[in-house]
Order: sequence, then C-alpha cells, then structure tokens
Amino acid sequence: MSRVPLLLLSLVVFHLAPASSAAAATIEATVRFTRAAPPAVLLWLPGTGPWKPAAEVGPTTVEQLAETFTPTIAVVPPGGKVAFHNGDPQQHNVFALDATLGIDTDLGLGAPDSTLMLTTSWPAGSVVKHGCKIHPQMQLWIAVLDTPFYAVSDIPDGTLEAVMRVTYPSSTTAVPLTSVTLWAPRCETLTVKIPSELTPIIRKGKTVGTLSVRELP
Repeated sequence: MSRVPLLLLSLVVFHLAPASSAAAATIEATVRFTRAAPPAVLLWLPGTGPWKPAAEVGPTTVEQLAETFTPTIAVVPPGGKVAFHNGDPQQHNVFALDATLGIDTDLGLGAPDSTLMLTTSWPAGSVVKHGCKIHPQMQLWIAVLDTPFYAVSDIPDGTLEAVMRVTYPSSTTAVPLTSVTLWAPRCETLTVKIPSELTPIIRKGKTVGTLSVRELP
C-alpha cells in the first residue's frame, strides 16, 4: 500500500507599514516535490515595496538548539543583521563560503548562551548557505530580499508538499505584481508569472517538482 505524503502549510507573512486603508491581495503558491524534498522553501513577491530601514527592522534571531539552526531559512532586508543565539550546552561556529558572491565569513566560536552577530553584505535576491564547522549537519540559509512580503515553509522528512500564502497591499504597489519568485536549497531559482500551473522545479538539470501560483479571489 503506497503512502500518501502529508500536506504541510507553514506560513510567514510580513506587512511592514502598509496603509491601513490599502486594498490587499493574496497570492497562493503550491509546491509539490516528486523526490527528496528540500528542508524548506522560500517564496517572495518582487517589487512589492521596500522594508523599513534595516536599523528599524532590527536583527533576525536564529537559534542554535539541539545542534540545529532554527529557522532553516532566515530573511533580512539589505544590510540586515542576524543574531545567532547558542542555546546548546556546547560551543557552535557560524561560517559561510560562497565563491560566486565573494562571501567568506567565519564568526568564530560561540559559547553556550552567547550570541554571535552577522551583518549581511550580499545583494538583494541572493541566498547564502551558512553552517557550523563543529557540527557539519547544521545548515542554514540566509536570504536578503528587497521586499518584506514573503513566506517560508519548512518541509519535514517524508513530506513532499507545501502551500504558501502571501498577502500584500496591492493598491500601494508602484508596479502591478505580475510574478513571484521561489527559492529552495540546491534547486534553481524560479520566477513565474501569476497565474502559473505546474512549472517545473529543477535540481541539477532534472525536474524534481512543480510550482503552481494563483491570486486568490
């Protein structure tokens, strides 16, 4: 008897200072993998308005607990900060190496109950993998986005699907929203028009899933 994969709905939506009277629209994206789903996926709405200044947004906190980074994907504005808090009884390290973006970062060792601070320097629309040299299984991806309207969904082991919804103030967007962007670890970044049906998700030249996008009525 075959097992039917469970459907996961995990949603993160940010609304930073939209006008209270602004008309809103909601975009829904359905991601379905056919094999080895990544640990998380990220969806964002390009051109839907800037964040508040990074200094006003404040740092995004990443917990190091049970030898795991939480969340799996952290999102910050350009120049945003990430605070790595070590909640484990042992030391952790935070490092990143991305030759394409010219990133070579090592924050050193963090003692138990200490916090290491990172200031992002890579361009908007880029995602950089971070890890711990002491515990190689620990992985985290930090995305720099030029919009506060996005959603992140974790995909637990054994689950192949995720549904994400992002609501944004459509009446205050300078240019009408016509597309969304999906990012997943080890997969090609995918930008598709709204609506779209069953657009292939590619990993190493092979289709490993599909993305469908629509605007909810």
